[in-house]
Parts: sequence; structure tokens; C-alpha cells
Amino acid sequence: MKRTAILLSILLPLTACAGMFSLGVISGSTSGSFIDITSGCSTLTTSGNFKTCTVTGDSTLVITGSGNADYLLIGGGGGGGTGTVGSYAGAGGGAGEVKHGEGVAFSAGSYAVVIGAAGPKGGPATNGGNSTFNGLTANGGGGGGYSNANGNGSSGGSGGGGALNFAGSSGGTGGSATASGGGLGFAGGNANTGNGGGAGGGGAGSAGSNSPGTPAGGGAGGSGYTSSISGSSVQYACGGGGAAYASQVAGGAAGCTGAGAGGFASLGGTATVYGSAGGGGASDGSLTAFNGGDGYQGVLIIKYQFQ
Repeated sequence: MKRTAILLSILLPLTACAGMFSLGVISGSTSGSFIDITSGCSTLTTSGNFKTCTVTGDSTLVITGSGNADYLLIGGGGGGGTGTVGSYAGAGGGAGEVKHGEGVAFSAGSYAVVIGAAGPKGGPATNGGNSTFNGLTANGGGGGGYSNANGNGSSGGSGGGGALNFAGSSGGTGGSATASGGGLGFAGGNANTGNGGGAGGGGAGSAGSNSPGTPAGGGAGGSGYTSSISGSSVQYACGGGGAAYASQVAGGAAGCTGAGAGGFASLGGTATVYGSAGGGGASDGSLTAFNGGDGYQGVLIIKYQFQ
């Protein structure tokens, strides 16, 4: 009996301690201090003791209480570069920068949110807009290169890919990544000299691929960042693929589903997932040049325990 009593006196406190830490990193605290967001969300969903606030436009969040939350902040994706008559291809845009945090402390107050716009396609393409929240900035992705200019991709959260500068017969360089402060973003790929294919834009997970030499296809976009903060696994902020030279081979693949693929004697693909970039537009080798694809806007997602 004495040995049984001693064993129980050891096990019971350990069992109680295990229960104290079963709430997870986004719980308010073991003492029951939680936050709630009472206004400012574009959508607010509830699952058990947790809520997920998604913000898709400029807003002000009103937070009550104090506690911890996870967040995902993404800049707008860059547009894909447009093709040029004479078989020259546009490059893929770069993805928006990703910033994320787990178990971050918040207190009651109003929090301004700016959501970065999608970067339009074009010659040259345009960067995505910056997203800001709580002192953080996620830079928009760089626009893809265009061969009627110098061919260089624009720098951004992730850099846009480079296109051939046909005036100088030199390969444009990919834009650099401006992600900082723990943000995620990679450079765009470089265009191959003497090849009209466009390079891929960088993503939040990897750099864009250079355009290959032979055959003259487009470079693939960089991979993105995968998160389940919304309740399902999604890969965000992927780079756009570069377009192929004329119709020789396929355009570069998108960095993931939701980014734009490079054109193949066709338009570049348009992005459909937050922070992802558009693909480069191609040319049919004669008198027709095709537009690149638009990037997709940024987003803020916050998940927290409210009770």
C-alpha cells in the first residue's frame, strides 16, 4: 500500500502538468486569457475554440482581450512580362514576400491593415503591392522582364525573372529578393543569352529557374510557402513561369498550382492564389505578341483561440 501511494503521488502531478500544455501554441494562456477580433475581418470562421480571421482588403482590426495568435502576412504577386513580336518571350513575375509568426502576443486595440494589390502584366510588368500589419511589411513581388526594355526582372519580395534583351542580344538578369526581417522570398532566374525564352520568377520557397539554352523553353517559377493556417493546406506565394521562345517547346511551369505558367505561343497564365505571380507571355514567331498574366493580391490571415 505504501508503494502504491508513493507512485500515485508522483503520477498525479505529472498528469495534471500534461493537461496544462494540451492547448497548443496559439492558446491565450493556461490561465484563460484570450483575444477576440470584433471587427475588420473580411471573413471570420469558427472551429471549436478557435477563430480564423482573413483580411483581403485595407481594414482596421479591433482586438479585445490579450493573448496569443498565429499570423500569415503576404504581399501581392508580381505580373508576368509581355511577349514581343519576333518570337521573344516575357518572364514570370516574382511572388509576394511571406511573413509568419506563431504564438505571437497581442493586446487590446486597433490594428491598421494594408493589403498589397496584384501586380499587373505588361511590358514591363508591374510589382505587386506591399502588405502591412502590426509594424510588419511583406513586400510585393517583382514584375517579370520584358525584352523591349533591358530584359531585367524587377526586384521585389521575390524577384521577377529575366527576359532576353533582343536589342543587345544579352540575357536579362532576374530581380533580387527584398524579403527581410525573417520574411521569405527568393530571386528570379536569368535569361539565357541568345535564347528568346523567359526565366521564372522567384517564390517564397525557392528561386526561379533560368531559361534553358536548348531547347528554347521558359524557366519554371520558384516554389511557395505551405501553410494550414486557414484550416486546409495551401501553398501560397509561388513564382510565375517564363514563356517559351516562339512555339518551339513548352513554357516554364508555374511554381505551384495557383501561380501562372509561361505561355507557349499564347498568353501567360494568371495567378489565382494569394501572393502568387503571373506567367510570362509568348510570341507566335510572326506578328503576334501575347500578354503575360496578372499576379494575385496579398492577404493577412490570423488564427487564435478565443475561449
